[in-house]
Amino acid sequence: QSIRCVVTGWDSERIFGVEEDSGSDIEIDYIHNDSMSYIAECISKGDILSLVRPRYENDVLYPELIVVNPDFLVNVTTIAACFEDYGIFPMASVLNKIKPRNISSDILLGNFAGQLLDEFIYDNDTPYNDSIRNFFRENIMAILTCDGLDTFHERAMEQKGNISHIIRDVFPKEINDSFKSDRTILEPSFISPILGIQGRMDWLDMSYRIVVEQKAGKAQYRRGVAEGVFTKHKESHYIQVQLYRALLHYGMVHIDNENIYSFLLYSKYRDGLVHVATAPKAIEVRNKISCMELSFGKDGYSFLSTIKAQDIYPKAQGLLWEKYVCPQTEKLLAPIRNASLVEREYYLRFMKFVSTEHILSKLGNREKEMSGFASVWNSTLQEKREAGCIYERLGIIIPDTDGKSIEKVTLRFGKRIDNDSSDFRIGDIVMFYPYRKKSNPDATNTILFRGSISAIGTGSMDITLRHPQTDRKVFMEEDSFWAVEHDCMDSLTSSLYGGLYLFLTTDKRRRDLLLCQRKPETDKKAVLKGDYGSEEFNTVTLKAIQAKDIFIIIGPPGTGKTSHGMLNIVKEHLLYDGSNILLTAYTNRAVDEICGKLKENGIEFMRIGSENVCAPEYRDSMLRKRMECVSNINEARIVFQQTRVICATTSSLSSHPELFRIKHFDIAVIDEASQILEPQIVGILCAMNRNGDGLGISKFVMIGDEKQLPAVVQQSAKESIVNEKVLRDIGLVDCRLSFFERMLRWLRTVNKECIHQLTSQGRMHPDIADFPNMAFYYNMLKPVPVEHQLEKTEQCNDTDNGIEQILTAKRMVFVNSHRNLSHNNPFDGAQNGNRNRNEACNVNPTEAGMIAATVVQAYKMERHSFSPLTSIGVIVPYRNQITEIRNKIDEYGIKCLHDITIDTVERFQGSQRDIIIYGFTVSTPYQLLFLESTQYVDRLNTDGKGIVIDRKLNVAMTRARKRLVIIGDRGILNRNIVFKGLIDYAVEHGSMVDVSPDDYIEGRFSINT
Repeated sequence: QSIRCVVTGWDSERIFGVEEDSGSDIEIDYIHNDSMSYIAECISKGDILSLVRPRYENDVLYPELIVVNPDFLVNVTTIAACFEDYGIFPMASVLNKIKPRNISSDILLGNFAGQLLDEFIYDNDTPYNDSIRNFFRENIMAILTCDGLDTFHERAMEQKGNISHIIRDVFPKEINDSFKSDRTILEPSFISPILGIQGRMDWLDMSYRIVVEQKAGKAQYRRGVAEGVFTKHKESHYIQVQLYRALLHYGMVHIDNENIYSFLLYSKYRDGLVHVATAPKAIEVRNKISCMELSFGKDGYSFLSTIKAQDIYPKAQGLLWEKYVCPQTEKLLAPIRNASLVEREYYLRFMKFVSTEHILSKLGNREKEMSGFASVWNSTLQEKREAGCIYERLGIIIPDTDGKSIEKVTLRFGKRIDNDSSDFRIGDIVMFYPYRKKSNPDATNTILFRGSISAIGTGSMDITLRHPQTDRKVFMEEDSFWAVEHDCMDSLTSSLYGGLYLFLTTDKRRRDLLLCQRKPETDKKAVLKGDYGSEEFNTVTLKAIQAKDIFIIIGPPGTGKTSHGMLNIVKEHLLYDGSNILLTAYTNRAVDEICGKLKENGIEFMRIGSENVCAPEYRDSMLRKRMECVSNINEARIVFQQTRVICATTSSLSSHPELFRIKHFDIAVIDEASQILEPQIVGILCAMNRNGDGLGISKFVMIGDEKQLPAVVQQSAKESIVNEKVLRDIGLVDCRLSFFERMLRWLRTVNKECIHQLTSQGRMHPDIADFPNMAFYYNMLKPVPVEHQLEKTEQCNDTDNGIEQILTAKRMVFVNSHRNLSHNNPFDGAQNGNRNRNEACNVNPTEAGMIAATVVQAYKMERHSFSPLTSIGVIVPYRNQITEIRNKIDEYGIKCLHDITIDTVERFQGSQRDIIIYGFTVSTPYQLLFLESTQYVDRLNTDGKGIVIDRKLNVAMTRARKRLVIIGDRGILNRNIVFKGLIDYAVEHGSMVDVSPDDYIEGRFSINT
């Protein structure tokens, strides 16, 4: 099928490279086919090439196609959009990336026609009124902001009739065998690292021989009949289907090109069926797009400051170009050209940052194993197993839907699975696919179904389909297993590009605020209408009301930043007639927590987003659910007007900017703000109303804690550094820092009234809080106190078991695990070249045994009140160590202990347990680099000297309510200033346990000796 090679050089006729698999030198002739003569313009030394169906002749390779950097998958629709009837323009992909999203009546009609096609294939008797009602509920925000819907029903009903006629009467005549509409797969996906493309078809028959792309708009040409087939099409549509055909032809090894029927179905026309063949020109455009995208990540987008429409569309001409395309392109580019220096530099720097993150999400990070989507085909099955990023050998259970579409499937594990050791969690977007039982899973040679995990247990997992299916037969693969792997959605990045463009076009006062060009304002005359129970909560709520632009709440662990800070601000604003409030956070878990607080307090709200990732108890408040009792647009508008509180994740808001054209918000409260990067929030803060003459959000409050875990970023410190002076002058020094952190530093210098730090913490017992309070929070935190914070620590009882003694007489203890080279890598430094692939480096059996013994003893002491969800939690840095600990615990045969949470600190943020056991795991000095990755120097209140803040350690320690046991190798940890400080603190306070691991596990020690 193909050969992969690394480019080492080239001349005017040949490319020289090294074959990846064999390491052999090869020569490739790239001028034997005129369509590949451009290749030399697209390659650099070190690039990967996919040589598709090559033939050898005199030791020279003559490939059918050459694909440059094939691991960078380009979407079929991205390629097709570069083809216009007046030319082919790869640079148009850049414009399509930054264009604001506008929903037109034609786009809505196309979406509805797609639904009609799906319904007809499933059940051609679906009444039109039922169809439009379902469409209305799913697309209500777009409908409310769309003009030109007067003739929508008339056009839609006409297209429904055309679809019916084409499927029932035309299709059977156009293919050589009988056509069965019930043997159809809806929205099937394919990825091809051979061609470097990925795509999602409208529908495909189960033999993979008939592919159809449906279009509701006009066909560009109407040229009559040729061989009984109408040949009318728009060039971009034609290319799109060509590429879908190529995905089957080159990707599915058992399908011959001659046996593939590919069609465009123009539902606007009664005779709108067009047969499509293949053409290699689309691969040239794909190669040029990938070449450009990779260069943008390296060199940035500075060209956008000077580029003109004619540069993007060279040699374009004609009436359409002159009257529409050229002026619209110039209008799109104008805000970039007209921006001030600081505005333009801000926009261009973050465009580069987002582009590089996008590239790394596809290709991976060299510093981190299994970090890019390309690992799906570049990593071995064993590597995936060790990383916990694949489920395999699964059976499938398809629910009986009683004639309705299939929206969810259950995948059954062949054996009991320890899901804490995997990299899958509820809400993750995934793809799943069948493979033959005697082969290994291969996502690149089969159909992919896409969805999100809605439930996961030790025996099975549920996946909610992104595109529901019509028939159970779609999943009835004979002699096959199923596999699940993580998915990658380009749309999540696309919304960030659009958000950055919104920044350039928003209200100037908002731009000036975000860029620290004007000071935020306050209104000291504003007073509270409500009373919130304590002086601190009244103070913070009043200050939030008085802030006219921006307000920041710093919420250290356990200080009630959501349960009181956010909630009280909501309550106060609801006392003002007609005020509207937007509540958002980065994660669905955090939005669930917000919804929980609102529900507990009887506050009505609506949630925007996918039902799949919303906790079941809040699904009645989802937008779609709220629209079930609505019968027309006016009623829907009234529901939005009367709903004063709306909740959503930042990604949902970025994907639905039309919300701000429906509703103005007096305030937006952003929780978990310290985990949100600037490009992830700036588009939301810059959204304009429907008329474009006012902001969608009047002011915003950010709640977070820069001393807890930051946003997850693929780029290194070197890649993320900001060198532009005008940006460094506004505090933008590192693109990895959150918007929250930059604004916090600025406000501390220009208006401290816009900041409030919560100081009363109600989670940790004072003895647990003492070290993080001293080391990270300048001793600002005070207990509320709540009941368990007032508990006196018992004196050591008469037990001979040392673990029971420390769980009785100590609130926080450090246990030295001692180094054991028998099971760890003996090399002491980074000279160990194989460390990244050495699983043993991330497993510490000694510490696992000590943790298991601690868990079991804690259970025995609290068995009468034990709960797997609240009593005990274990935090470690590596998934492999999670498995080791789980196995050690299971050896004790206490069934309920299997269900306690054992996870990484990243997964634990936002949670708490009565007892937390934190295992450092590290057994070699170089592993400290991983633990130190979130440390930074904080210079507040230290006369410029600064103290080192360890965000991971801070979060890990502050999850504990009543007891905290820390286990680690004292000798190695002493090499880090923060960890040494922790150990010294434990020694000073009599909380150090230093006995042999065997004695610890058996409890053969006493804290009094």
